[in-house]
Amino acid sequence: MKSIFLSAFLLIGLQLFSQEKHNGLPVIKASKTIADYRFNDSWSRGNWSIAPEASPDVLEIPCFNKTVSFAFYTDKDSIAFPINASAAKQFYVLTADGKYALTEVRGYNYTAAAYDATPKKPAYQFWYENGNANAFLQQLKTQYPVQQLVQGLSSDSAKALRILKWVHDQWKHDGSNEPKKKDALSILQEVKEGKRFRCVEYGIVTTAALNAIGLPARVLALKTKDVETTASGAGHVLLEVYLKDLNKWALLDGQWDAMPVLNGKETLGVIKKDASLNDVPIVFFTTSSSELDKMYCRRFGVEMITKPPQYNHLKEAVKRLLDNYLKKAE
Repeated sequence: MKSIFLSAFLLIGLQLFSQEKHNGLPVIKASKTIADYRFNDSWSRGNWSIAPEASPDVLEIPCFNKTVSFAFYTDKDSIAFPINASAAKQFYVLTADGKYALTEVRGYNYTAAAYDATPKKPAYQFWYENGNANAFLQQLKTQYPVQQLVQGLSSDSAKALRILKWVHDQWKHDGSNEPKKKDALSILQEVKEGKRFRCVEYGIVTTAALNAIGLPARVLALKTKDVETTASGAGHVLLEVYLKDLNKWALLDGQWDAMPVLNGKETLGVIKKDASLNDVPIVFFTTSSSELDKMYCRRFGVEMITKPPQYNHLKEAVKRLLDNYLKKAE
């Protein structure tokens, strides 16, 4: 009797959990014509229209040279499977009016762009706005205290840093929010309404404010060499300004309120010259694996870690730093 009951239970379970099929393909049901989908942790909500008239209705998913986890959600059902650029997968969506929508999911990879080893043109002419004859920049100076901020400052560097600090303090960074219009006045107006923006907007507003007080400045976009095949975090926007007191173009980063002026070795040298900082432990993160750089760091008693760091190496470095600190504290 127990065997009969168990067999019947398993049979019912298989019927309940077996995937319905149509023309040999899985079927999911929907009462609405809008669906969501996800690949890895990236969601697209309400952007897919179920269309039985398209056969197949193709959905392309970026795979970034990997196999990604894909899932498709209707208001009543869902289906999930791994997908990559080597093959497509199909399933049907059964709509409320009894129609079958053949849906095909295709993975694709980005093709890396080829960069020119040498410039095609020998030189480029750069343009920037001049505050004296520009109505937009005059309006910026009227509505915001950019001119008052730099009063009494003699060097271009001091003026640039004062403007940079002011822009940095206007809002907190939000890497996923974009303004309605991409100009300084519009961005600052939205900031007044409580909006927060990206590194891009810090660059735009700081550049405009510097142009308004007569300093040549331009927005600068930085990209990693693998930007075409990286899902996120492959770029950053800052700006550069020409500073007469330094006689060169200098980088400014509004998001971080920073103007880098020294490289790592120069910074380390400055720190070590300050006696009040002698007991501060320093870890030197670098892409270099050069023996000369390692010798340089040992000379100053500094831990050097080559990026990307290995956990064990990082753990050992932290332990040495703590041991040295505790010995000095005894």
